[in-house]
Amino acid sequence: MSICAFPVRRMDKSWVQRTEILRCPGSATNRRDTTMRFLSVIRINENSGLQPSEQLMADMGKLMEEMTKAGVLLDTAGLTPTSNGVRVRLAGGKLSKVDGPFTETKEVLGGYALLEAKSKEEAIALTERFLRVHGDEWNIECEVRQLMERGPDFRCVA
Repeated sequence: MSICAFPVRRMDKSWVQRTEILRCPGSATNRRDTTMRFLSVIRINENSGLQPSEQLMADMGKLMEEMTKAGVLLDTAGLTPTSNGVRVRLAGGKLSKVDGPFTETKEVLGGYALLEAKSKEEAIALTERFLRVHGDEWNIECEVRQLMERGPDFRCVA
């Protein structure tokens, strides 16, 4: 199952400090500020049988276009089913791999969005907008986590 069939333009990599104007959800004002990147990962039940409707895809496309123009959506994509995947594991110094599907897993990663936001709260609000587009028939969740960035001295900073 793919989450999005619409391409999203990748933004520039000036993540240390953005100087473009970003729109804050729920606010009519613009801001210039340092921002952080967040990964919003969608978890789905791959065996639910639900497929995105044409209306859902259109609504997601509009939301993604709006968020991309606002500079808060840097990248997004849906993932192919786990039957196309492979798990690679390192345990005890030995590598192993298991081909999908992963039947023991109830929820799987369905896609992701790379967000740029001023705060964790803003990243959560952006993710909530994405979830609301799905309506009542979907039973999905997203995990939002901040990316560790490398500063000018190449050390990881949160």
